[in-house]
Amino acid sequence: LRHSAELFSTTGQILSELKIQPPDIKEIYISSGPGSLTGLRIAFAAAKGWHLANGAKLVAVNTMDVLAQNALQYIKDKNINSEQACNAGLGIIIDAKRGQFFTAVFKYINGQWRRVSEDRMLTAAEFLSSYCDSGNPMWLLGEGLLYYQKLFRHSCVIILPQKYWHARASAVFAVGRKLAKAGQYSDPAGFVPHYLRRPQAEENINRV
Repeated sequence: LRHSAELFSTTGQILSELKIQPPDIKEIYISSGPGSLTGLRIAFAAAKGWHLANGAKLVAVNTMDVLAQNALQYIKDKNINSEQACNAGLGIIIDAKRGQFFTAVFKYINGQWRRVSEDRMLTAAEFLSSYCDSGNPMWLLGEGLLYYQKLFRHSCVIILPQKYWHARASAVFAVGRKLAKAGQYSDPAGFVPHYLRRPQAEENINRV
């Protein structure tokens, strides 16, 4: 709850430890959502401010793609062979509140997790009926499982250990770096979070 107050002081401390100045930062990679609306706004405001002040290029990195990187670490940690990984799907589960979840599904192909679905907002039952009827294992990770694991119980579901549920800055860098090398920078003028859902205030206004 204090990220907005601590973000710049922490960033300044890191830069000081690395003995670099703000203008030395040429690119910023940011986890763009879906996720917490307030958290995304804080992050995007900070990144835009850095761009305006120092001209740093911006790269929006989908949060689902970031979290999928954790499953690569899981494969490495558990010495899982490629055949086992290829037989499994990977589902990312983030709490969207109001009984729904931000979800995405990946398949292990040529050593990487490749998308087989777009980001979707589903109930647990909708996710299971859409992706867990093939009989193949479905690995799940994501902070949406913290309070709702029971909703995702299924004969095909394997919930990865909790240490793989949260996004890591190193994964944001890994995905963002690939996008940057491919020249996939974000337009600062249209640099907005990937909400997937409108803020509740906007939804309430539309109901009036």
